[in-house]
Amino acid sequence: MLTRRPSRLIALVAIGCLATAAGCAKRGARASKATPENFVQKLVLDVDGKPVDLPLEKMDVNLVKRGNFPETYEIHGTGVVLVGEFPKGVNVGYGEDWNVLVGKAVPILPTGGSEGQKLESTLTLPGQPAYPVTGGSITVAEIGEDIDAKTPLSGRIEIQCQTPQGEKTFRGTFAVNGTTWG
Repeated sequence: MLTRRPSRLIALVAIGCLATAAGCAKRGARASKATPENFVQKLVLDVDGKPVDLPLEKMDVNLVKRGNFPETYEIHGTGVVLVGEFPKGVNVGYGEDWNVLVGKAVPILPTGGSEGQKLESTLTLPGQPAYPVTGGSITVAEIGEDIDAKTPLSGRIEIQCQTPQGEKTFRGTFAVNGTTWG
């Protein structure tokens, strides 16, 4: 019986060492960069202390040829239309320099979009009517690998809405593929 215990102990120690080494290797490894194929587009908002997921479809960025006008954006998803414009001097541009957005609070506006089609920002939570969006911001934190003119963007979001109970602010995260048009 004594000979079995040391062999079991050695086997358990060996397994533990292998598991620890694998865990350390994973912690030290870099996460693979998001690509449109492995990227889940969604908006996750804190609603009364609970996370609410809303699927997103796309973020269109409308480029401008002259620097006198701001670039605009539209984010679309199930129950979600958010529009806005980039701050002065912030342009993704025809070179698709998405890095200019990292860390900058980009305003969400009540109305906006491309010149030919003005849209209203709205948010529809499950089981609720559509709320008009009165303001807010998106802040890009990470940019994934661009494939086929789609660039994964993710970060923090704050959406101010007019609800039947009054003005309410929802905070959370977003993940969406950005595409430029122009």
